Amino acid sequence: MKQLKLVTLVYRFLKSVKLALILIGYLIVVSIIATLIPQGRQLSYYQKEFSPLIGGLIIRFGVSTFFRSFLFLVPLGIFFINLAVCTVDRIVRRFKYKSPLRPGPDLIHIGLLVLMIAGVFSLFERQEGFTFLAPGNMVKLPGGYTLELTSFTYSRYKDGRPREWISKVHISKGNSPPEKAFIEVNHPLRLGKLNLFQYSYRDRSMVTITDSSGNNYALHPGETFKSEKLSYRFLRLATDSSGLTTFVTEKDPPTPAAIFAKFQKDGETLHLRLNHNDTLGPFTLTKLTPRLETGINVVYDPGFVPILISLILVSLGLLLTFMQKRKGETKP
Repeated sequence: MKQLKLVTLVYRFLKSVKLALILIGYLIVVSIIATLIPQGRQLSYYQKEFSPLIGGLIIRFGVSTFFRSFLFLVPLGIFFINLAVCTVDRIVRRFKYKSPLRPGPDLIHIGLLVLMIAGVFSLFERQEGFTFLAPGNMVKLPGGYTLELTSFTYSRYKDGRPREWISKVHISKGNSPPEKAFIEVNHPLRLGKLNLFQYSYRDRSMVTITDSSGNNYALHPGETFKSEKLSYRFLRLATDSSGLTTFVTEKDPPTPAAIFAKFQKDGETLHLRLNHNDTLGPFTLTKLTPRLETGINVVYDPGFVPILISLILVSLGLLLTFMQKRKGETKP
């Protein structure tokens, strides 16, 4: 008898609405706090950036990887059990007492359960990597895919801020013919379970200069060369006169007939249209090689499809609940 009473108490506790509200409030608050603390850094980072007390607490309780710590997973697991018990109890009581069918709330509950399972699965199984490619470069991807970058466009606003990065690629798998695709910021490319994001870019352009003695110097963006009286700092190459856009393809010659370069001379910014063998002070420009490399973020996330399904279930449940409520209100 005591065992039955204990089981009843545990059952009532697990399906308690108060328990659900407490857990939801806790998860919201601690998740907000966790987002304010950089995640996944080296432990030395927290010891350096925070006070000894706060840094020690972050390390001890695993807040540096909060969403994989017991502080998050245990309450989430209890909330999952609470929601599952409530869902089963609701369905069983409806069939037991032959209540009217109201599937909206049930779909919301089931969708949330699927969302939690998929979220945890995604948290532990998600993998990602980065690669930098220049036009003509290829990389093998998981799943048997091959990605080749054919061209890359990078443009800036007039104040110098990045405006857009667009990578044009060819995708092939096995013996299938390559297909054209684009990867843009906020417009990832999906390949099976892979998501390809336009992550960044880096400038590997080069200017080769020759002095009066025949010595060659290769300069990359940010590097400086000096004559007796002048100092030049090579900033970047571009393919239009504004210096705001660079478009590089595999077919671009290694030494174009003319190109625009941005330099600094004793603090003054210069936009110059340069040709092969042009002079810059006492130096001769013997080679101009524009080269941008696009940064692609490759993400493998097996939880993507279940998360999408869960969101569809929740949305459908909300819609049905709203329709049923409206229908009940319009009845005479």
